[in-house]
Amino acid sequence: MWGESTISIQLGNRYENVANSLEGEARFPIDIAKEAYTRNNIEMNAIPMRGGYDGAVLSQKGLPCPNLFTGAHNFHSIYEYLPIKSLQAASSVVTEIIKITCERYSK
Repeated sequence: MWGESTISIQLGNRYENVANSLEGEARFPIDIAKEAYTRNNIEMNAIPMRGGYDGAVLSQKGLPCPNLFTGAHNFHSIYEYLPIKSLQAASSVVTEIIKITCERYSK
């Protein structure tokens, strides 16, 4: 119809926005993370964002997987880095998430 050099493409979503998967009862990972940040005296700065990561696909399939922190700088460049202080803070938050989860669900 348009000639030999013409191509045809079909666009579609590869995954949904994770926020759509974290509503209602599925919001519990966010609530646990907020408490973990509070217990570590870290102010949680929640910024809804879209990006491709495994958690987006898992969330869409029913396993809520929010991206809880980055702390990195210069994303997707040769100068991307994560300060040691941020890595230590992330480790402390993850440890607290495990503790909170055990407190709530090991009864």
